[in-house]
Amino acid sequence: MKTMTSGLLLVAAGTSMTGCTTYQTKPMMPPVKMPHPNMLRTHTFAPTPALPTPHAQHRQKGIPARLSAPYFKRSLPAPLNLQPMIPKPLGNLTMQRQELRLVSDKIFQNESGGVKSKLVHWNHAENFASVGIGHFTWYPAGRKQRFGSKFPELLNYMVKNGVRLPAWVERARHHGAPWRSRAELMAAKHTPQVRELEDFLYRTRDIQAAFILKRAEEAIPRLMKASPQQHRSLVEHNLRSLMRSPTGRYALVDYINFKGEGLSMRGGYRGQNWGALQVLIAMRPEGNSRAAVNSFATAAMQVLQRRADNSPNRQDQRWIPGWRNRVETYRQWV
Repeated sequence: MKTMTSGLLLVAAGTSMTGCTTYQTKPMMPPVKMPHPNMLRTHTFAPTPALPTPHAQHRQKGIPARLSAPYFKRSLPAPLNLQPMIPKPLGNLTMQRQELRLVSDKIFQNESGGVKSKLVHWNHAENFASVGIGHFTWYPAGRKQRFGSKFPELLNYMVKNGVRLPAWVERARHHGAPWRSRAELMAAKHTPQVRELEDFLYRTRDIQAAFILKRAEEAIPRLMKASPQQHRSLVEHNLRSLMRSPTGRYALVDYINFKGEGLSMRGGYRGQNWGALQVLIAMRPEGNSRAAVNSFATAAMQVLQRRADNSPNRQDQRWIPGWRNRVETYRQWV
């Protein structure tokens, strides 16, 4: 009787005995008293601030200017640091102000011979104007656009980055080039309208180069995606090799602006395209940057010569000397 009483006392105190072992039991939780419904309150929480989107971040980036008033609505910080558009494993094509300016001057030299009056041009046997340092295509309103009208895209990019366009250019960017033919543009070359456009394009060379760079950055993922499976590792290797050096970056950016991406493996004459993808596939893989640039230049001329050979009546043979001069700058420029 005494032993039983002790056991009951231990249990009541929250302790149990099993053989010679004692252990502490968990006390029962007291009942929770719920508040009256009238006492419940509805709480409001401040929303979590949204993270800036990549596009918003891009708009906050600065574009260096070789500009003077009245073309800028606001000041733009430097140096240039465009939002990278290339997957991280491949790096990026972001350039600082000095490198971008060198690329700008080189592309201007390649396309227009560094001549200001050729910033507004119309090549023989073409049905569109070639405008700006990259000779961006600008079609008249209503004309079929085989190569796409790139100059309005540049103007849109400028406006988004705070550049004020000449009034007549602002109107024309929504409608098309104001000239219907080469003869019409040549007749207007010395008018105040064309002179104003030439002056504007000369002053905005850096932001035009930034636009060219942006397009090249955006092209890298597309080049990888469009690569045939059997060539994908080669294309990636060659891209890496080119992007390691300023010379390689210039060559890649210039060629994409010059002859496009070549994403369609059936495009071009006789189903053989001549864009950057075809050059990257034709390149020999090299272990150092300088050799990679030389390989890119060699492959570029092979691809361009094939285009000339495949062209109707070999009509593109006339462009070979100029194309070769341009591609040779990839080997020489540092």
